[in-house]
Amino acid sequence: MAPELRRFSKTDPLPELLKGIEEDGAILVDGLLDIDVLARLNGDIDAHLEAADPAMRHLNPVVEGFFGDRTRHVAAMASKSRCFAEAVMCHPTLLGICDEILLPACANYVLNLGHVIDRGPGAVAQLVHRDEAVWIHVPRPAPTLQVACMLALGEFTQQNGATRLVPGSHMEPSIEIPETAVQQARIVEADLGSTIVFHTNT
Repeated sequence: MAPELRRFSKTDPLPELLKGIEEDGAILVDGLLDIDVLARLNGDIDAHLEAADPAMRHLNPVVEGFFGDRTRHVAAMASKSRCFAEAVMCHPTLLGICDEILLPACANYVLNLGHVIDRGPGAVAQLVHRDEAVWIHVPRPAPTLQVACMLALGEFTQQNGATRLVPGSHMEPSIEIPETAVQQARIVEADLGSTIVFHTNT
């Protein structure tokens, strides 16, 4: 069985967080965002989320099948929420992690995706996958291409579809996650404001 995801506080030293990501591929940082920041962020999002169509069309049938027809999406968050741009994108902990992991292999990095995903009742669970699999044309082996974070704008619980991760799976060389690893996926529950930070090959 894969180990439980390690939990950290936002006040823990950056080297400890980086060590957890290096060893397990992912960590959970409890309470990364304060309640007042979350209130502003959710306030920015609410109207966009209300207007989102769960049955929206996607790029192709594979993506449509992946998300299903019970998931609301709000993309381009940096253009819709000043709070997101300032308090999330520029959070010193997240920038510190990205600097240490990404900058050794590049001159600079950019936000690839700022995306709210609201999976509604009855939504089918996503397949266990690597986000990094979208970069199929990059020769392997390659340095870490992305660092991702999943911010809990509400509580993540098993009942409402909390994400699943396989700690340590970033060590597997194949872009496909072996079935033996999939069977060890852990449900990651998180409190409001907590953040899962992970290599996108986890």
